Amino acid sequence: MANLERYYSKKMAKETRLMPISDEEYAKMMITYKEKSDQDSVDCNGVMQPIIRKYAGKSIDMMSIGAGRGLIENEIIRHPDMVVNSILLLEPNPVFAEELNEISAKWENTTSNIEMSYFDEHYETSKKFDVIIIVHSIVFIETPDVVIMKLMSFLKDGGQIVIGIRGEKGGYELVSCMHEYMSIEQFTSSFRSNFSARSLVSILEKHGIPYQIQESTALHDFTDFIEKKNTPTVNDTISILLYIKYDDLESDLQNALYKVVKESAIATKDNKQMFGHSNCFIVIERV
Repeated sequence: MANLERYYSKKMAKETRLMPISDEEYAKMMITYKEKSDQDSVDCNGVMQPIIRKYAGKSIDMMSIGAGRGLIENEIIRHPDMVVNSILLLEPNPVFAEELNEISAKWENTTSNIEMSYFDEHYETSKKFDVIIIVHSIVFIETPDVVIMKLMSFLKDGGQIVIGIRGEKGGYELVSCMHEYMSIEQFTSSFRSNFSARSLVSILEKHGIPYQIQESTALHDFTDFIEKKNTPTVNDTISILLYIKYDDLESDLQNALYKVVKESAIATKDNKQMFGHSNCFIVIERV
């Protein structure tokens, strides 16, 4: 504890400010992140299951917040049991928005509209949706409780919101370790890296909003990181999980995070070191 207090005092004295990964860096790191994990598959399954279960064979209007490269949206639109009449996509990252333009041009029977904007409590639209999805983007929203209520107002009667968010294992443990070492003043207010499924459930229960929750685990290949390979992308995956560049952290904190990864990773038969990352999918319906 004494060592931790000395480290904490040193950090406070330096008044270090940690910034989230920039849009350009995030897009670049996500290439490695997706290559080194089955996160896409976990996200697609977690988001699509409740939507297909309810809307198979029906024509729907969708909204996607933080649509990224549009991979999940593409899977939903192209699913043989789905009929997506229209989709509104919000994506502030210019790299991702460009890719969205390319992929959405191939949706022949779906009218798509892409807005390069963030979503917050001030966002307005006159449209109503059957389905709203927000996958791993709610951590970038300062007022999630207000935003949830606003999203519910955008739903048609019987519509649903599907939220993908980290659980309490894996990435959340890394973020918790980081927060133990650093003061809250050192983080910018534009993102909530320690926001998890538990945080969101607390909000829903406080407001008496019924929900369903499903949890899955994505596996991330941390072999190069654990073996400390000297490659340009070796720290990309952990940086995505932290929402902060691992290289920007001081060595004591890097060592603490490295220990969490190494102790949690499981070796496979082909000698890969796989780190489990919990993902929760929360469904809210408007009655």
